[in-house]
Amino acid sequence: TTLQGAPNKSLAVYQALLSAANQGLIHTKSPTLVQRTIMDDKNAPSSVRMAAAQSILRTNQAQAPTLILELLRGDNADLRDVAARYVRESGVPTRQLIAEAEKLPAPGQALLLSALGDRRDASALPLLLRVGASTNADVRLAALRALGPMEGNAEAVTLLAKTIARGTSGAEKEAARQSLAALRGKTINDAIVAAIPGAETDIRRELIWGLGQRYARSAKPQLLTWANDNNLGVSDVAANALGEIATAEDYPAVVKLLTTVPGQGRGAAENLVLRIARELNNETERTGALITAVNAANPETRVSLLKVLASLGGTEALAAVRTNLKNPDAKIQDAAIRALAGTPDRGAMPDLLDLAQNAPTKAQQILALRGYLRLAEGAAQDNKTNGAKVAELYTPAIKFAGETQEKRSIIAGLSKINTPETLVLITPFLDDENTRGEAAQAVINIVREFKGANPRESRTALDRIAATVKDENLFKQSNELLQKLPAN
Repeated sequence: TTLQGAPNKSLAVYQALLSAANQGLIHTKSPTLVQRTIMDDKNAPSSVRMAAAQSILRTNQAQAPTLILELLRGDNADLRDVAARYVRESGVPTRQLIAEAEKLPAPGQALLLSALGDRRDASALPLLLRVGASTNADVRLAALRALGPMEGNAEAVTLLAKTIARGTSGAEKEAARQSLAALRGKTINDAIVAAIPGAETDIRRELIWGLGQRYARSAKPQLLTWANDNNLGVSDVAANALGEIATAEDYPAVVKLLTTVPGQGRGAAENLVLRIARELNNETERTGALITAVNAANPETRVSLLKVLASLGGTEALAAVRTNLKNPDAKIQDAAIRALAGTPDRGAMPDLLDLAQNAPTKAQQILALRGYLRLAEGAAQDNKTNGAKVAELYTPAIKFAGETQEKRSIIAGLSKINTPETLVLITPFLDDENTRGEAAQAVINIVREFKGANPRESRTALDRIAATVKDENLFKQSNELLQKLPAN
């Protein structure tokens, strides 16, 4: 009577009535009449309607599937959420829900699919496979996501791979990738392997990618084979998949792979060898197989091997790269120079400095100098309180720096070291209009860090700014610093 006679009830009234009904203090013909009335009352606050629906579901579990379907068909998003949460968190039977799922409107259907997936309800798998090809994007996406926690089969593998390769949206493709990686079942990896040879190239690539994401160690023999097969169009993705699952014990096999892999997969194979090599503590173990392979390799393969050796660094690796600096094949010689220019090993610095002056081409000289400067910057940071040592690192490079980019790299490296020696080295760059701005800012920053120390070197550098720099801001900053320096 209270509900029917008071159309504009407050939240407190609804809550009191619902509480009384839940405690059995209101006697009606139906034990959930009050809750049902509140749930159906569109004027009632949403929170109370949701609480009423939850109460009905808990009180009358036998009728729960029927009410769940009713709520999922409805136009109230909050009540749909209540129904989906109950499916997800309770032990409600799902047979009726699965049978009626495809008749639901898209919003309710998507929520139900998500809940069934979270429950890992094996009986829902056929439904998910059917609606994974639904015409409704939200339903498709929900089905793809729900497959991830499921105990899957070969049909699920195929659906997910096709979606990754040809899905209509990025969200669908990402959901399918995640589900393919997560799909449960002892036979899933075998099903993926079995599906690959007969699949179209784009789907084949996604299936192989999935093996890597699933850490399918049992598939290593097949992945090594596919990484060598350019006809499959999957050598790169197979090498990348191996990168997820190969271990130190596979090192000989992946080094061999690098000597045979077709061009498409070469970069991925290089990364694979590097990753595993870095897990080996012994330098000879790391580089021995690579050095042996270099000596027997054709020019194209040798280029890759030299790059890997230089990236690993170490005495033996650098020695092998140096040997190829004088190779009569210009391509191999260039590869050796490029390899040294990219190495993290500071042991290559003397070689790079020599190449900066004597490499066969100007481009190679510049490349070598850039490699040297990259290593010099790291070495300078390790010696940043030793100005003499930093000067020793940079002075030879300054002689060979003819291009603006290299000069700016030198200024950038020196500007991080606040010593009188670096200030002296930077100052001449103020005379070059292409580097004047960077040099002036570096001088100002270093002098500011001195906080009054080293006044002679500071004054010389700041006077040079005053004589050369036209930028008003830089001129003002340098002049302010000059005023603070001692007269002598």
